[in-house]
Amino acid sequence: MKSKLILTAALVCVTLFVPLSLFGQSRDFEMNGTTLVKYNGNAANVTIPEGVTAIGESAFATNYGIVSVTIPSSVISIGEYAFRSCTSLASIAIPSSVTSIGDYAFSNCSSLTNITVNNQNNTYSSINGILFNKNRTVIITYPAGKRESSYTIPEGVISIGNGSFVGCNSLTSTTISSSVTSIGEWAFSDCGSLTSITIPLSVTTIGNYAFAGCTSLTNITVNNQNSVYSSAGGILFNKDRTVLIQYPAGKQESNYTIPSSVTSIGDSAFAYCISLTTVTIPSSVTSIGDRAFTYCINLRSVTIPSSITAIGVSAFEGCRSLTGVTIPSSVTSIGVSAFEGCSSLTSVIIPSSVTYIGVSAFADCSSLTSITIPSSVTVIGRSAFGNTAWLNNQPDGLIYAGKVLYTYKGTMPANTVINNIRVDTIGIASNSFNGRSSLTSIIIPLNVKVIGDGAFSECRSLTSVTIPSSVTSIGNRAFDNCRSLTSITIPASVTAIGNYAFASCESLTSITIPSSVISIGEGAFIFCNSLTSISIPSSITSIGVGTFAYCSKLTSVNIPSSVISIGEGAFGGCNSLTSITIPSSVTSIGKHAFGICSSLTSVTIPSSVTTIGNYAFVGCTSLTNITVDNQNPVYSSAGGILFNKDRTVLIQYPAGKQESNYTIPSTVTSIGGAAFGSCNSLTTITIPSSVTSIGDEAFFECSGLRSITIPSSVTSIGVSAFEGCSNLIAVTISRRTTIGRDAFPDTARITYSD
Repeated sequence: MKSKLILTAALVCVTLFVPLSLFGQSRDFEMNGTTLVKYNGNAANVTIPEGVTAIGESAFATNYGIVSVTIPSSVISIGEYAFRSCTSLASIAIPSSVTSIGDYAFSNCSSLTNITVNNQNNTYSSINGILFNKNRTVIITYPAGKRESSYTIPEGVISIGNGSFVGCNSLTSTTISSSVTSIGEWAFSDCGSLTSITIPLSVTTIGNYAFAGCTSLTNITVNNQNSVYSSAGGILFNKDRTVLIQYPAGKQESNYTIPSSVTSIGDSAFAYCISLTTVTIPSSVTSIGDRAFTYCINLRSVTIPSSITAIGVSAFEGCRSLTGVTIPSSVTSIGVSAFEGCSSLTSVIIPSSVTYIGVSAFADCSSLTSITIPSSVTVIGRSAFGNTAWLNNQPDGLIYAGKVLYTYKGTMPANTVINNIRVDTIGIASNSFNGRSSLTSIIIPLNVKVIGDGAFSECRSLTSVTIPSSVTSIGNRAFDNCRSLTSITIPASVTAIGNYAFASCESLTSITIPSSVISIGEGAFIFCNSLTSISIPSSITSIGVGTFAYCSKLTSVNIPSSVISIGEGAFGGCNSLTSITIPSSVTSIGKHAFGICSSLTSVTIPSSVTTIGNYAFVGCTSLTNITVDNQNPVYSSAGGILFNKDRTVLIQYPAGKQESNYTIPSTVTSIGGAAFGSCNSLTTITIPSSVTSIGDEAFFECSGLRSITIPSSVTSIGVSAFEGCSNLIAVTISRRTTIGRDAFPDTARITYSD
């Protein structure tokens, strides 16, 4: 089994995949080592294979057909959201081996009535089908499918966990015992039948969204002696009533005036309050939280006071009756989806104080015909005005929102050259030309300061771009997959290059990064297959995750002495890179940083490096020598082999070494992950009795290895330790040794030494 670099939406990482066929159920189980990453099957009754140690985040999420899941005793952890919204799942049994269950693991499982925990489990327990920690001080999950209408949280429970009652629609009342001190995030969210709740004096922490979406909730009462929280008129506040935390969504009043003591409206404070038509916000309020009024579907008007500086994410999303809104001149930013779906909104005037309009801020405001956008706005997010009457009424061609080039509307002719952008343009909006495969050339005029996220992404015919000296920022994925772009000059005004900004620009042969740039994002130049050299300016202190990964023709890189860290997979897959000089400023080399650099012949680790991530040099099949400065306090080398300082851990035997035999020094107690990976020249390896552990994939694809004797001192052998050793036919090992999944090839004959 080979290690291989995998590009994900967020970052570049190296993942070790176990062949799916080894788990016996076709490709139903997507594995990463012994972690079940995703279940892809459609069986009603699922048995997780023995040997799986972890059920990953969201592994079964939204699988609506699963009725039962059998968890084997090899599983020790269940990730966050692992079974979220498995709406047919009726019951689940937690074996004694499980020591970790992530938040929301069983949230929104609307048919789940029973969770049982093996009595021998040392971490968890259950009572009447409800999941607790072992000593029952934390309630973790109350199954959403239980049909009881009321529940009293037992005395002794200190904490109501995150999402513990989410979606429990049968509950009309819950009694919180006087022992409870904290109520987690989303704890009672979407309990659609819950009508009232009393907070005892013991509670000192209530997480965000704890009662969000409780559409029948009319009253929240707080014990008068509570030192942190209070209530008035059934509404939840902090003690001094400066923060309005939750207005119950089931209240029937149509009008509400927020008290003048309030300075902050909490996240989701009024969400789904469908009876409200008018809310008066006093001038004392300085912040409106994310989703504060989301889906108040009958809210008709709102005046935002001049004390507000920012309108939060989805603050008024889905307020479909909202016909007017006054945005004061104090506001500087309008958040993502702030007014999305306000389908009755007809006009909006954005004041000159605003500089930022977020993604989908006014999207689906289908009646919005008039928008006044000032010249102060420099950043407009993707689809900020999508599906509005204003946009639909615009003629085809270049569309401007204030002084920002918002988009190109209509069909773009073949071989389009754009050289007529208005000279007063100060920004290129996010995704403005995304996917315009007919665009071949564009001249961005002077005065433009920002090139937005994805502005030219997927413009596959774009060969020429002129970026003026006024630009200071190039957004995430700004030129992603511009496959015909051969060269680009980044002006000295630019200070930041976004994540994946030039990813997959496979024709780009050269690029000059000016010294003004202080930040280069993750994967900024990943898959730039024609890039042959790169000079990193001394203004850069960190080379990010996957920044130059898979630049397959890159032969040389100048890393300046300003660089402190080389990130995960930073140069992974640069298989033409023959040498690299790591300056003495570097303290950290991330995992897989130089993985699969198949032409790299030698590496010198300076004394400054104190951290080298796993598999940093895995798959470097030409690498013959790793030298560590003698003054390094953490690492050392001997015979070109990388060890920790006292040589108790063998970290990397260079895969390009030509020796056929190697005896591991008797100081070594641990052989690291992939330490001998792809060492095809080795035919004999002697493991001394000092060794107690052999890491995952330690000898993978050592194709010359025919036999191995593992001393009885070895207590554990990692996953896939000798996988891919195609000529390995004889293994001698102790019966007492714990052997990881797929440790040996099927062709190997096992002989026990005891």
